[in-house]
Amino acid sequence: MIFCYSPKVTGQFTFVGASASYGSWIKEIGGSVYAIYSVNNKIDIVPNATYFIPHEEIIETQLDSGKVTYTWWSANLDGHYVVFEKSIFQLFGLLGLNITNETKLEDYVTQGQRFKYKTKTTKPALNIGAGVQFQLSKFFTPFVEIKYVLGERDQAVASLGVLIRIAPDRESEEY
Repeated sequence: MIFCYSPKVTGQFTFVGASASYGSWIKEIGGSVYAIYSVNNKIDIVPNATYFIPHEEIIETQLDSGKVTYTWWSANLDGHYVVFEKSIFQLFGLLGLNITNETKLEDYVTQGQRFKYKTKTTKPALNIGAGVQFQLSKFFTPFVEIKYVLGERDQAVASLGVLIRIAPDRESEEY
């Protein structure tokens, strides 16, 4: 005798979006892109990526002159869990994984000789946070998200953006 179990899968990509973000350790703004895969009415899987504006430091001493340029990007795989929903307002908790890449380019002259060094580091981290979505229309949903990235360089990241619906609402779960 063979038993088969085939659960009804209701998950689908429901939104794509973009946001402006700010990193407290990086101290720069960035642009983020989002996709939301809705597993059910309470749980979403949210892959997203952010590219921060490069940061430049000028070096001027009696012996040295030049600059150091930092660039960062991060990729995240977050899970959202809806903890409160009322009318157009939806509050969610956030937990996820983060990978942050930092590139440091040093370009300077010391004692008349030019030096250029480029180093890259990629570090994993964990995300924890919360956010709010405001479903103002059927197709556009503004949101605010704040997460803390726990890793080698801890930082808070605040994002303000908009989501665009790409699929209809999920069917209600049936058992």
